[in-house]
Amino acid sequence: MPSKVRLLQVASEEFAERGFAGARIDAIANKAQVNKQLIYHYFGSKQQLYAAVLTDMVGRLQLGSELEEAEASSRPRNALDRSLGLFEAVRGSVGRQWIRLLMFEALETSGEIHLEDARRRVYKRGVETIRTAQQTGEIDPVFDPEALRLAMFGLALIPALLPQIAEIVTDRKPQDDDFARNWSLLLEQVYARLRSGAVA
Repeated sequence: MPSKVRLLQVASEEFAERGFAGARIDAIANKAQVNKQLIYHYFGSKQQLYAAVLTDMVGRLQLGSELEEAEASSRPRNALDRSLGLFEAVRGSVGRQWIRLLMFEALETSGEIHLEDARRRVYKRGVETIRTAQQTGEIDPVFDPEALRLAMFGLALIPALLPQIAEIVTDRKPQDDDFARNWSLLLEQVYARLRSGAVA
């Protein structure tokens, strides 16, 4: 009998491939070679399975940006660490699945966001990290901390979200090490400009 871990892996692939609306419990059961009733036994419903996939995905990535469980075990300490850690995490296969889940979520969401309360708490911690850095002089207080948190998040994710545009603009594939080095350097340069007293 497949473990819950195996079922989550198969479900992650299905949701990343087809989104929440397009994914089918039957297809997940077939790929995992189990009766679909076992999936309902473990997870209760398609929605609960999807929530478990999100929780598991972020936990494996250890991004420190989605769920409290991931936040507790993550290493990033400041805005740059968070952005660099996120950029590196999404370059792997699990990260690419997570990106697809986020994109499907954006396309499919009509008012309801899965695990919204838990995710909101952790994202707000990221805002507080920036606000604290502003109070200590690490980041210029002229920036709105919420807008800056979102901007840093976007900078870290844009190559994975729009790889075709990244390749057209830079003549490099985002998964290439050379691209990664250049993009990490850009994040460091941007962060240096955010510091209090940085020369404009």
